[in-house]
Amino acid sequence: MTFTAVNRSILFLAITALLATGCADMQQSSQQDVLRDDKEYKAISDKNKSVSLVQKSKNALKGGDFELAETLLERAIRKDPYNGWLWFELASVNYERGDYDHTLQLCRKSLSLAQNNQSLQNKNRQLMKQANK
Repeated sequence: MTFTAVNRSILFLAITALLATGCADMQQSSQQDVLRDDKEYKAISDKNKSVSLVQKSKNALKGGDFELAETLLERAIRKDPYNGWLWFELASVNYERGDYDHTLQLCRKSLSLAQNNQSLQNKNRQLMKQANK
């Protein structure tokens, strides 16, 4: 079977249409990958910022600056509100400050987020026991 000029034109148009569709799909897929990567980067970046804030908070606590320690942990919690460890750290600051009622509230919040974390649950229960003395 020989191709006529019309058949060649139709074949050329069909191939061009397939290539254009494939390129558009690749571009859309690539844009979705970039968006996913941006979200993952933001999550990692927020986690790193939280870790940095916790470290700064611990340094402030060692220096006796309870207010700064609390402020830094509150900032970390705004970035990662479902992190039970952050709530526990804030409870610890309140305990050191002598605010035992608030310590208990924060420990309960941390416990509610520590469903599968036995270590965090134990730390919260221990701090709650100390705050109840």
